Amino acid sequence: MSVSPVLRAEAVGTWLGGSQILHGIDLAVQPGEVVALLGGNGSGKTTLLRTLLGLIPHQTGSVALFGVPLTHFHDWPRIGYVPQHARLQVPGATAREIVLLGRLSRRSLFRPASGEDRRAVDEALERVGMQAMGSRPMVQLSGGQQQRVLIARALVGRTDLLVLDEPLAALDLRTQTSLARLMAGLHEQGMTILTVLHELGAMEPLLTRGVVLRNGHIIHDGPLSAGPGLDDCLPSGEHPQLRVVGTGRDGLLSS
Repeated sequence: MSVSPVLRAEAVGTWLGGSQILHGIDLAVQPGEVVALLGGNGSGKTTLLRTLLGLIPHQTGSVALFGVPLTHFHDWPRIGYVPQHARLQVPGATAREIVLLGRLSRRSLFRPASGEDRRAVDEALERVGMQAMGSRPMVQLSGGQQQRVLIARALVGRTDLLVLDEPLAALDLRTQTSLARLMAGLHEQGMTILTVLHELGAMEPLLTRGVVLRNGHIIHDGPLSAGPGLDDCLPSGEHPQLRVVGTGRDGLLSS
């Protein structure tokens, strides 16, 4: 019996402000893949990501999540989402409190956290290596630590698909490499990952394939070894990230 894609888009078109942003998008993400949406500024990467999650309506075509049409999909705890430039919405909140917000789909906003909620938060913090920082205010954490907490918030349900928008943006090389190793570990545990990247960088050894957008069209969907638009997604100069983490997913996991 064939397994349904985690995510499928067919002939999707999206308009914003009277202009068409996405044109006839066909895309499928299979269980266990790590797929990057690539392209320059204004190529449509983030619009596509948000369209696939139903955060932006599409006007043509269809989207399905775990084999269920988007309009009928309600099992949102299976999907963890880390938006670009996520901002702290609760001043003074600790890392643990931010992660607990990821349980809101399972409980009332005003109901005290249950033992199950607390165990789920502990497990999510442990998965991202932040269990010792749970009581620390978010504002006291580094940019990389804050991103780990936001990933933990996305994982606090029974997450099968992790969706990230520019997770390595504005982070130094060491932190990018550390986060790439974290995601390699999550993938090793069976997580399917879909991420927007401006450059391949430290994530390249982990990626199953790249999907390159230009002006709202997919111009390449396949291996990263060759394809139109991929040169624009490489960091300038050599790949210092790859020297740090090694070649291939095993390099990420073992470095």
